[in-house]
Amino acid sequence: MVKTVLEKAAAVQYWDGNAKWHKLWVEHNNYHDDIIRTLTSFVKPGWRVLDIGAGNGILSLPLSAIGCKVTALEPSCGMRELLRQKATARGIASLQIEARRWEDMPLSELMNDEL
Repeated sequence: MVKTVLEKAAAVQYWDGNAKWHKLWVEHNNYHDDIIRTLTSFVKPGWRVLDIGAGNGILSLPLSAIGCKVTALEPSCGMRELLRQKATARGIASLQIEARRWEDMPLSELMNDEL
């Protein structure tokens, strides 16, 4: 069976193997700037945010920085490590990073105020 590009990109192993290339790509373009500007213009400090497939924190980190309580779901250990490095470099300690996939995260846990 031949996998499509989308099927390959959905696999945790793909992101584990390509995390360093993703890091370089993000550092050399600004595709996310408009998205971040839009989000931070209406999201308020204290909001709870679930970032599914958080990657290296393109959305999680700016939202954490403005005071949102962010849970970042990222099953790829390579991408989680990039996220941890960026959070540490920016002095963001409040970000909760989860290794689980969204389909493995019980709704009851997400509804818990302690997240």
